Amino acid sequence: MNKVSYIALGAIAQQILSFGVILLITRLLGADGYGEIVTLIALANTLYCFSAQWAQPYIVRTGAVGFANKKIIGNEFLVPAVISIAVLIVLTYLFTHFFSTLLGDISTIPVSMIYLSSVSYLIFQVAKNSLQIQSRFGYYGMLLSLDKLLLLIFLCALVLADSLTKSHMLWSYVAGTLFAGMSGLMVGLYKKHQWRSGDFKFREYIKSVAPSSLSVVIFYFSTITFLILISRGREGAEYIAWIGMGSIILGVLMQPVNWLAPTLAPKLSRDVLEADSHVRIARYLQDWVLSITAIVMWVTVCAIVMIIYTPVLSLLLGKGFDGGAEVIALVVTLTVAEVANLMLVQLVYACKLEKMVLLAVFCKALPLLIGYTVGASVVHLLVLMNLGGWLAILVSLFSLVKFLNRQWVLQYGALGLLAFLLSIAVIMPNTAWYLGMMLLVVMLISGASIKQLFSAFRVKQSKVASE
Repeated sequence: MNKVSYIALGAIAQQILSFGVILLITRLLGADGYGEIVTLIALANTLYCFSAQWAQPYIVRTGAVGFANKKIIGNEFLVPAVISIAVLIVLTYLFTHFFSTLLGDISTIPVSMIYLSSVSYLIFQVAKNSLQIQSRFGYYGMLLSLDKLLLLIFLCALVLADSLTKSHMLWSYVAGTLFAGMSGLMVGLYKKHQWRSGDFKFREYIKSVAPSSLSVVIFYFSTITFLILISRGREGAEYIAWIGMGSIILGVLMQPVNWLAPTLAPKLSRDVLEADSHVRIARYLQDWVLSITAIVMWVTVCAIVMIIYTPVLSLLLGKGFDGGAEVIALVVTLTVAEVANLMLVQLVYACKLEKMVLLAVFCKALPLLIGYTVGASVVHLLVLMNLGGWLAILVSLFSLVKFLNRQWVLQYGALGLLAFLLSIAVIMPNTAWYLGMMLLVVMLISGASIKQLFSAFRVKQSKVASE
């Protein structure tokens, strides 16, 4: 199998196991119990973002180059990882002592658990990086789902022992993540690391990570993780469970594009250098980005109709999710913008327009930050998140305007307007009528898009056959 297949299988297993964990927790501990674990994961993700995520491009790039040259993971990978852990511990201390009140009452999550969960999460990410730079994608794919598998095993053991509580559930998550991370590190670093090897330079490290740190920090304020934490202080654990469930569905809908994304960057980087780069990029924008976004929108509208007008949530997850259909549907509406942004940003990076990427990230975060500042409700914040996503798309398209013609601009504009109106339709009194009309329009658009994708695929296959 190729590396994309390993990643895809690992991601599929991760989603299946996550669904099993969700069913178990929501059935036995209700929406409040699931909200607690979503809060802990969001905390770990937040602390990781501010302490280490901005260093990931440097760690992977320099680590991969060092391993390719010496077949050893040297200090250019190991020292930044240790620095990230030290920064993480300092930030966790600052958060638990000065900023935790922003989340409301989190007395159910002990301080020691916050420390361990954030460190475990970082170790898990470093373990994935160590396998990634060695191109050991078989192990990488297994590691993607190992933490969820361990969590499910621990929860089942607690159920059999009749001792499943919220506290035990949270400690099971920490133990599963820590054990998976340490196992991944053992596989990734065993007989492959050497502290004295490599050429780590602190000044070069700071110079390299400084630009990416700004974009990562700004991007964080446009994410579901940020929304979860600010909602915790306003609405409570049950509301967090609804947002978390919406993000799970969003992740499932985005899986095919997530599998495709790692292959896009190298291909587009090569296409930009070709003599016919203008034709190749224009074809990508029309045949792939526009078509896939339209198809994803049709799937998203169908998913929203199921969430609002069928009892699927209450049947699978229990009655604690009955009142959260609107919130879950609003989170799912973000799928369309997320897919388009993911595909467009690969092209903007390939064209070496890093400043436009930073501007797009800023525009994506701006509506949510303004809404939070003026005290908007969580429902309105979700609508503003959708608006921010399409503002980011607008910036990306503006940076690529030389590859677009007027017809494509109108198509992107119409699709963006429909996607934004989708979030408005969810909160309107006559939701059924609006969704029905939108489903009809989107079916026509996505039908044409499927035809366009098939024709593009046939053209590509005919070129391969002729060569």
